[in-house]
Amino acid sequence: MPTPYDNPDYHAFIRHLRTEDSDLARLVIADWLEEREEAERAEFIRVHVEGWGCRTLVQFERCYDLMRKNGGTWLHRDLWPSHDPNTAGVTLWQSIYPLFTRGFVENVSCPLDWWLEHGPAVCRRHPVREVRITDRMPNLTIARERAMWHSDVIQEGYLYRLGYLDQFAASILPSVIYGHLVGRDTSWPVFPHCRYNTAADAVAALNAAALRWAEAEADR
Repeated sequence: MPTPYDNPDYHAFIRHLRTEDSDLARLVIADWLEEREEAERAEFIRVHVEGWGCRTLVQFERCYDLMRKNGGTWLHRDLWPSHDPNTAGVTLWQSIYPLFTRGFVENVSCPLDWWLEHGPAVCRRHPVREVRITDRMPNLTIARERAMWHSDVIQEGYLYRLGYLDQFAASILPSVIYGHLVGRDTSWPVFPHCRYNTAADAVAALNAAALRWAEAEADR
C-alpha cells in the first residue's frame, strides 16, 4: 500500500532539500506529512528542527521516544536490514549507521553492496548529504605517492591473469560507481583506474561518487 513517502510530491520536497536546505522547507514537509496522518513523524521533524544545536532535555527525550516508537517505520524496515524492530529508535544496525539531522537522515555509513541495493530508495526519502563507504580501500602505489581505484572490468582481465586480484580486491569498484568518479584515467584501457594524491582524497572521491550515483538513480 502506497505511503506518503512514495508520493511524487514528497520526492520533490526531498530534491529541494538537497539543493536549497532550510529549516522552513523542513517545517513545510512536516505540515504536509501531518495532513496525511503522519502526525508523529511531523512532530519529530519540528522538535528536531526547533531544538537543533541547543536542544533541551525535554526536546531530547521527546525525540528519543518518537524514534524508539516509530524508527523502524520511518527508516522503512524493508530497506534497513539487521535491526531489532522492538528497539528501532536505537542505532543497533550491525554495519549500517544512519544519522538524523534536523528530522531527516543526512549521513549514512555502510558497506558498498548495501548502498548499491538500497541507496536510491534512501535518497528518495531523505536529503542525504554524505555517504561513507566502509568496506573499500584504495590501492596504494609502491612508493605510496598515489592512491588508486580500479574498475571491476579488470576482474576478468589484466589483474586476474597476473594473479594480483586478491591484493587489489578492496580497491575494485563496480562500474556504476566507478563511472561517477572524478579523475578517471582512460589512457590504459587494459588497466582502468583513477589516481589521487592521497588515500584520503581517494576515499572522499568514492563517497562523493556513491552519493551522485544514488541521487541519479533516485531521480529516474
